[in-house]
Amino acid sequence: MTTGVASRVSGQLGSGNPYPVKPAATLLMTIPVALVFFAFQRHFVRGGTAGATKG
Repeated sequence: MTTGVASRVSGQLGSGNPYPVKPAATLLMTIPVALVFFAFQRHFVRGGTAGATKG
């Protein structure tokens, strides 16, 4: 997806002002990653503190 956004913004696929396309595409690419992070946030934190030593 990032390659497609890069080629779209650089003007290879069209002409004109691609500015509105870049933030929209970035938001659409970020949403799935954010959903996975929030769904498994408890596991990430637990895994990060599992190997920590006290004191």
